[in-house]
Amino acid sequence: MAEDRVLRASFWADKNSTRMCTYEKMTLLYLMAHADRDGIVEINKAEINERVGLSNWNDPTSRANTVVGRVQSDLEGLAAWGEITLWEHAKKQYAWIRRFSTDQPPSGKLKVDRNPSLPAPPKEGVIECLTVYRGYPPPQGEGKRACPRAWGVVKTAGVADASADIQRVYEEWRKRQKRPSQCKLTPATKETIRGGLRNGSPDELVNLIRYAYESNDPGPQWWQGKNPSGRTYLGLNNLFVGEKMADRLQMVEDWLEKHRSTQVAADGTDLGPLAAYRPTRGSGTGGAPTTPTHNGSEAHAASEKVPRGTKSTPNPRPKRLNAQCRKMLLLFQQRGQNGVRTHELAGIALKYSARISELRGHGHKVICVERNPDGNNLYVMKEGASGEQMD
Repeated sequence: MAEDRVLRASFWADKNSTRMCTYEKMTLLYLMAHADRDGIVEINKAEINERVGLSNWNDPTSRANTVVGRVQSDLEGLAAWGEITLWEHAKKQYAWIRRFSTDQPPSGKLKVDRNPSLPAPPKEGVIECLTVYRGYPPPQGEGKRACPRAWGVVKTAGVADASADIQRVYEEWRKRQKRPSQCKLTPATKETIRGGLRNGSPDELVNLIRYAYESNDPGPQWWQGKNPSGRTYLGLNNLFVGEKMADRLQMVEDWLEKHRSTQVAADGTDLGPLAAYRPTRGSGTGGAPTTPTHNGSEAHAASEKVPRGTKSTPNPRPKRLNAQCRKMLLLFQQRGQNGVRTHELAGIALKYSARISELRGHGHKVICVERNPDGNNLYVMKEGASGEQMD
């Protein structure tokens, strides 16, 4: 196994690097220097204490005045920042480092080998680590991409896979430029995208670029140049700002949720989710297309015809809220104006934004009254909502 590891310059620009204490950073760097290709490392607290130099700041009056206590305190601090996940196996402690594998070269003298003798981290630990770092649960499949070994997949992971992701994100941005042929994927651009991938999946970054260029929301309008200075802020370095990514990805999710609405023809025909992206063909009289609606509610359509093969008999009974929505609704009613935080909603449903959209579709006025940089936003259900009540 190679003795050296790569430390990217973006390490110091990461949002956590400016908030962790010095000894947490030193402990993290020690773990990175000893991890295998998958970012897994066995914890040796006595050696960490000696190498990091924790004994030099030992406080005799501290309750953690032991090697185990001091090192464990820093390890738990790193876990609280979402940098690592800790677990025990065969009476030994191990850590998985979230940012490690994507930073290491896939080949050459600095290639880091995999140590198959080290146990894989638990899936729940990987997902929890990503959730803590981002402030919201990762999309389905993101945990497996971050640490395939936790899902029993042993294959090349890290930069080799990340290179294709970087190219994909770059191409989504490049094709929207005035002169795409003159755009070059420079090392600096790769580093910018790599930093973005630490905060979101490739799909999320692609959707963020779409959102920036296509949305009519106030934020994207400002980026597109509709601001007092007339300047545009559509460069990748402007879009993938580390401390703002969590909030921006939540805005993207809300924007996408609006476009997942379905259309319903005048006779109750459900035209499916793609109908929200294109107008419905009329009867040749120039009629207006149907309007997107939520949860299958009826919309007026000037056209009397529907696309062949889409006609169906509507269910006469109103759609009921599912169990997750009902739990959220009860929590909103109990909290009142105090509201509910994102992490609480995520504890009920990983795709909590979709459940909020369903509640809105049933007449419950759920709004976001406070947005935080860490993504732990505050939602409140306004009184007087017309939806069903929970006892």
